[in-house]
Amino acid sequence: MKQQEAIDLIRKGIPKNAIPQLRADVACGSGTFTGALAHLLPKGSHVYAIDSMEHYLPRSLGDTVSVSFVKADFEQANFNFSNFDGILMANALHYIKNKQLLIDRLAKYLSADKKLSS
Repeated sequence: MKQQEAIDLIRKGIPKNAIPQLRADVACGSGTFTGALAHLLPKGSHVYAIDSMEHYLPRSLGDTVSVSFVKADFEQANFNFSNFDGILMANALHYIKNKQLLIDRLAKYLSADKKLSS
């Protein structure tokens, strides 16, 4: 998939905002959707790219959004994160048996004024 296709797929779920955001890309893989997300976020935002396999992603994308890679199984791990403005699961949820349990676990990482939606 090309980056523009990924951008087009997630664009509606990323509100236009000038305030820097903190986001996660769960099961980021090689970073296609991490890059798309960074493209849509305002300058000064940060993305935690999480995957169970080691990936080497750039520390910044577009010189405006910083990226931190976290090697972890997002189904099992407990993170020291909080106050996310959003969590991207581009293809991850399809492979999860107990989807509601995972959604409930990940929701605790969102900031108090954020909610999960479909």
